Amino acid sequence: NSFSAKFYDKLDTVNVKYDNSFFTRSFIKEFTNNENVDYSRPIKIQIIGDVMYLHFNDKTNKDYVLKFFGKCSKKKFVFYTNYETITFPILFMTKQMSKYSIYLTDENEIVFKNHEVNEGMVLLIGAGTTSNKDYKFKLIKNE
Repeated sequence: NSFSAKFYDKLDTVNVKYDNSFFTRSFIKEFTNNENVDYSRPIKIQIIGDVMYLHFNDKTNKDYVLKFFGKCSKKKFVFYTNYETITFPILFMTKQMSKYSIYLTDENEIVFKNHEVNEGMVLLIGAGTTSNKDYKFKLIKNE
């Protein structure tokens, strides 16, 4: 019913092969769209019932607390950051979804799994894309 832990995120540099450019990415940077995350300080996660709190700091020492509503099922906390469906029966249907699943592994890691879905249909002809990203972090403090 409740869970609290701390972990460190890190900023990775990625080389784009086709145009030889570089960009940086991290879980918190992509999740919050914040460029000024302080990676020297741990990120704290708290799950209390059906609510998750994510605490982190930026380089200007500003504290952030993000609150998400979700559900616990099968030892995972699941929540959506985007879920949009538009339907005109038989003629048109579109669905966009961003789903996160958070769970612990046997190796004392916390995993944030992101599942993205984009699908549509026009007059019984359908198309779509899906993608998954996993972010794994070693826990530094399980409270």
